[in-house]
Amino acid sequence: MRDCGLSLLMLVVVAGAALAGGPAQAGGADVLACLEIRDDQARLACFDRTAPSLRTAVPATSADATVSTVLEPPRDPVREFGRERTESGRREVEAQQVDAIQAAVRTVRQLQPGRYILSLDNGQVWYVKDAGSRRIEKNDRVEIKRAIMDGYAMVVNATGRIIRVERVD
Repeated sequence: MRDCGLSLLMLVVVAGAALAGGPAQAGGADVLACLEIRDDQARLACFDRTAPSLRTAVPATSADATVSTVLEPPRDPVREFGRERTESGRREVEAQQVDAIQAAVRTVRQLQPGRYILSLDNGQVWYVKDAGSRRIEKNDRVEIKRAIMDGYAMVVNATGRIIRVERVD
């Protein structure tokens, strides 16, 4: 049973090297020849002698890159803008630095005078901390920039006014 598992492992390694066009295809054949040795000590010595040639045969990143590519889709830096300040974003602080985003306001929900929750056309949700007497309307084009002191400033393009905002989601 142990020989069967070992044989299968070696076959996968050598096949991977062959498919990748690795330079150590002959080294793979040498390793496979070790499988024919019956004596445990001699077989181990054969593997110890021939296996190092496989290190250059299979690119180190081939399997790892395939797995990580499948499991982690690429992130859109515009969609991630401001997320590092949210609860879920704190867990993923691999902030791809984007200094500003532009979007259109999809929905406006007024909480109190001067305080709003905005949904943008890019799917982000922002809290307007204090708009004062400035109104924000559906379909307004806005630009949100990083501001000093780890904050964000939203510029309503129609008026050019700057409003303090905080990312909700």
